[in-house]
Amino acid sequence: MLSITRTALQRIGLILIVLVLCAKAYSLPQSVRAELNGTQLLGSGRYSFLFSDVYDISLYGNTQVFNPAQPFALKIDYLMPLKGEAIVDRTISLIKRQAFNDEVKLTQWRAALAEIFSDVDKGISLTGFKDKNGHTHFYRNEQWVGVVADAQFSDYFFAIWLAEHTSEPKLRRQLLGAS
Repeated sequence: MLSITRTALQRIGLILIVLVLCAKAYSLPQSVRAELNGTQLLGSGRYSFLFSDVYDISLYGNTQVFNPAQPFALKIDYLMPLKGEAIVDRTISLIKRQAFNDEVKLTQWRAALAEIFSDVDKGISLTGFKDKNGHTHFYRNEQWVGVVADAQFSDYFFAIWLAEHTSEPKLRRQLLGAS
């Protein structure tokens, strides 16, 4: 009869956690991993609305503590189908909530996002990657789908989840590894 000690079970559990975290890092698009050079999962969480789980979200960087001045990536794994138009509308709405009211830029950003965000099904991943120039590259699963080459857009887009004034402070804390 095989007997496993508590210490052995704890070690096995720790190994499994490390493997899961490594697998999450390697679930980023390969080109993003290459750009981040030393990719680290900084934090993750789940966004739910009413009684539905909408997506899991993870923040990656190349430092142990989030530094918005360095390249980083946010990966969203959808848990339910959503229309691309709804994703665009919600994104623009959340940017407006940050007191951004330049209608010309909002119209430009809406048009760019409409080209990038198509409908998603459960299991689809969208990754936003902020490069060293402040441009946001978007990936659908592994495939690059577009870029918004406007550092101001990047600031407002990622602030949806990462700014102190986010509408989801608990999720922000999880992404920054604070909970």
